[in-house]
Amino acid sequence: MLEKIASKLFLERLQELINSDPKVATLSYILNRKQLLEWAFSIGITTDKGLRSLVSPIPPVRLRTITAAAEQEIFLWTGAFDTDLLVNLFRENGYSADKPGLRVLDFGCGCGRMTRYLSMDESIEAYGSDVNNDLVVWCQKNLKGVTSVKNKTKPPLPFEDRFFDCIYTLSIFSHLDELSSTEWILELSRLLRPGGLLALTTHGYPALKIIRESSLHQSIFSVTKEWADASLSNLKELKFVHLPYNRRGIAKAKAGESYGNTFVHPEKVADFCSSSSFEIVQHLEGGLRGWQDIYLIRKVN
Repeated sequence: MLEKIASKLFLERLQELINSDPKVATLSYILNRKQLLEWAFSIGITTDKGLRSLVSPIPPVRLRTITAAAEQEIFLWTGAFDTDLLVNLFRENGYSADKPGLRVLDFGCGCGRMTRYLSMDESIEAYGSDVNNDLVVWCQKNLKGVTSVKNKTKPPLPFEDRFFDCIYTLSIFSHLDELSSTEWILELSRLLRPGGLLALTTHGYPALKIIRESSLHQSIFSVTKEWADASLSNLKELKFVHLPYNRRGIAKAKAGESYGNTFVHPEKVADFCSSSSFEIVQHLEGGLRGWQDIYLIRKVN
């Protein structure tokens, strides 16, 4: 995808850097083409005014820290990497890169970490929605190629039935309680046309294993190593574990009183799908950078 969205001017500026800067020239030897473009769309944008002038603005740190990394370089790289990963999954499962007018929704778009890249693909009609009004307003003002809307903590979204070809939602169902998860799965099913694809991510076994071995992650999630170990042993039986945020976390996220951290067994995802006209096409355990599981799901009818 990155090759496709890189404009002629962007590629020309990248080549100028390779020709004039030994450090960038060295990178062009070390990295393959895809990795070089990942560098250009992340570190390159933050260090070169020429590249930066050719893309959408970078959100301020106060917005980046709500839903992603505070560091500009990490915010941009993860956005490019994750968008490329999911769009390629969609295209590997029936959506041509040359088909114009593909409607794609980023549900829980934040301040456009991924939708900024969707908007560069001329074959895609990019949409984003988020519960946090501050994030939506920033996207509306700065991501001109994206239709950005605010959603409430409960459905519906302001779109017609069967409006989208593809929907992705990263690190949203990893925070919803069971009732909200059920409601939003049904809503996303309403919005997808028959045969449409949904990609969603959850915390599963890989996340729990990382938390069990990492004191930093235990601190972030406000849990103990013993809790993580017990959850690993019991997740198949429990299927769904939800830990609500404290008051400070809820106030920061602005995503409802029940927002928190959620851990889901694959059988529970299958249960959600069976009750909402979905079938699981792929389950990529740890598929999101080794951290969250990715489920690629198809709307049956």
